[in-house]
Amino acid sequence: MSLHRLLGGASSFSKFVRSDSCGLVLKHVGLSSRSVSSSSPALINFRICGSSLSSSKPSHYNCSYVSPLKSHSSITNRNQYNVLFSKEFSSQPSPKPGASTLGLADQVLRTSAAQAEKDAEKGSGTSDDEKAKDQEKQVRAVKFTLIALGGILGGTAMYIFFVYGAPLLDRNGNPIRDEFSDLPFIQQYWKRAVAELTGMVTMVTNPSREQLLPDPVKPPYHQPPYTLLIELTGVLVHPDWTYRTGWRFQKRPGVDYFLNQLSGYFFEVVIYTSELGFTAFPIIDALDTQNVVHYRLFRDSTKYDNGVHVKDLDKINRDLSKVIAIDWNDKAIHDHRNNAIVLPRWKGNEDDRALFDLAALLQTIGSSGIEDVRGVLEYYSKFEDPIAEFRKKQQELAQKEKEMSTDKVVTPTFSPASGWLGSLFRKN
Repeated sequence: MSLHRLLGGASSFSKFVRSDSCGLVLKHVGLSSRSVSSSSPALINFRICGSSLSSSKPSHYNCSYVSPLKSHSSITNRNQYNVLFSKEFSSQPSPKPGASTLGLADQVLRTSAAQAEKDAEKGSGTSDDEKAKDQEKQVRAVKFTLIALGGILGGTAMYIFFVYGAPLLDRNGNPIRDEFSDLPFIQQYWKRAVAELTGMVTMVTNPSREQLLPDPVKPPYHQPPYTLLIELTGVLVHPDWTYRTGWRFQKRPGVDYFLNQLSGYFFEVVIYTSELGFTAFPIIDALDTQNVVHYRLFRDSTKYDNGVHVKDLDKINRDLSKVIAIDWNDKAIHDHRNNAIVLPRWKGNEDDRALFDLAALLQTIGSSGIEDVRGVLEYYSKFEDPIAEFRKKQQELAQKEKEMSTDKVVTPTFSPASGWLGSLFRKN
């Protein structure tokens, strides 16, 4: 329904201004004498339910109700009337003359923004209280944790003091005298407990025995001239773990060939690994089907130093001039670097051929009868991949031998023994 029809043919509109957040007032409505007839007994008072009004051109609006406002007989001057579009007014004052006119949508947005600010202020107050409560809970939790930790540490210290600091007893239950027995009670218990803990730490960090291998065998038994120490993981196998299968160990290509080449006269083969015994023992059994490995040394035979299980070759009980250690971790043998061949760690790639070349290198050392292998290994220790360097040297040597064989010129020589005269001395 148009505003023109509701006003019964009103012709002109001069200005719309906002009176409050709910309605609009139309001022200075010009009505002609022809627009108001007997069939139009009153002006129309109605409430706007649509969009905001324009300042000059009215448009169509939806109305909620209509009611008579004034009779036709009371109309004397068109400038004396105002058409009221809303009966609901707020406590806000009407805008001053000359102020910009705003639509109903702007009113709603401003009201919503003000309400949101109030809600935010209320929420911030609530969040501050919740934060304070959370901080109090955290402080209480930290205090409780510290008290519990202090109790645990205190109980542990008392247990160590009275259990590890107590003297040993004989079969009759009498204390056995030691170097701390003549000291005062607290002092002897304290020193005895410290000595006991130091011994336990030493037992864990140092090798379990002074001689890791038995003495070399004597004739008529054969003692191989060279001792070969091989790391298990990263050299012969690769550990792999998945959620479905757990831990598995992948066999390196060429392991069988490598072990078969080492069997025989030259090498005493020892698996010297940083793995635990219960883990490595079944793996070695699966690899060494021909009983090539003479001895097996595990983590208890290493020295734990700065997070690394170091292999102490001084405790091998062999002549170090004939000892070769093969490993991927140079930190594990940093004290005897000249006795080691450090290979890149194998990570499970199936196209690896390093063990084939390593077997050739070891066979060359063994068959050459080298008195001190440390000179040869020191040369190869300069390279990141000593096997690749050995392969390169082999190719160069083969090329030189080929060139020398082609450069030789065979010259025939005459000798009486090579002719008919020599045939007389040949045995038929």
